[in-house]
Amino acid sequence: MARDLDLLRAAVGDERITYLGYSYGTYIGTVYADLFPSRVRAALLDGAYDPHTYANDPYAYDRGQFIALEGSLRRFLRWCDRTPRRCGFGGGEAGTAFDRLLDRLDARPARVRTRGGSATVNGFALLYSVSFALNDGRSGWPSLGAALEQARARRSGPLLEGAVSQSLFEFLSQNTAIECADRAYPRSPHLLRRGLAVHARLGPRLGPAFAYGPPGYDHSHAAACTRWPVPRASRHAGPFRASGSAPILVVGTTGDPDTPYPDALALSRTLENARLLTFQGEGHTGFGRSQCVTGHATAYLLDSVLPPPGTRCADESGPDRE
Repeated sequence: MARDLDLLRAAVGDERITYLGYSYGTYIGTVYADLFPSRVRAALLDGAYDPHTYANDPYAYDRGQFIALEGSLRRFLRWCDRTPRRCGFGGGEAGTAFDRLLDRLDARPARVRTRGGSATVNGFALLYSVSFALNDGRSGWPSLGAALEQARARRSGPLLEGAVSQSLFEFLSQNTAIECADRAYPRSPHLLRRGLAVHARLGPRLGPAFAYGPPGYDHSHAAACTRWPVPRASRHAGPFRASGSAPILVVGTTGDPDTPYPDALALSRTLENARLLTFQGEGHTGFGRSQCVTGHATAYLLDSVLPPPGTRCADESGPDRE
């Protein structure tokens, strides 16, 4: 993908690229800068991957994701307990209500409509939907609470229907193939069993589903990738320094459930010439969700103006009060 990106740069006649990458796009941007550092004018990497652990120590990388995702769910449920009317789910005991909802769906899965007819949805499928909904951050918490209440009271709604959408299945299939091609999981069954057990313990609610469920999203790939049957022909193993590049701006969100904030710290330290911009908020990525982040990022992309070292942007969204 990085080499294709360079072909696109050449095709439009640019000597250097201006790049904006979110989430996995930060890894593509990191690899591009590592391969072609002199061809980078600006690169904004928002929702950063730690490239070394992602590519070369995947169990360690996955541990961070399990911790971040569980933490995000826990903060959402605590918010529901503090603001039960705003949340609309659980009546001040959201954790208990959430666990009961999962148990009920596992005991008696719901039947929901799909484009091709209908499908059953159990607790595992609901967890997948919730994990994606947490990416919206604090501004999305009221909607998530309402959707959980609809799932509880009516056994319907966007969380249950989204869990069996064709577009989700297509996305997860691509996600698995790409990550297994990128990452070097050891083929040891012992390491696999040990890694999955650790991951499941790190996330009491979400961990077992992602550790032991079928291959799908990011940190659920270990079992598939240890058995990946084809050569990883385009895998890049580093060093990820991008030596000689123009300054690169890395954005990390402290409450990111998908790309943990420590990854942004690691990437900013790995790159030879990088500046870290911290978004003190919830949700996945910061550009477009925070006026402060967006302002600094736009100044960098347009005029190559970096934010001052140590810049931190506060979360501007999401009420805490009833």
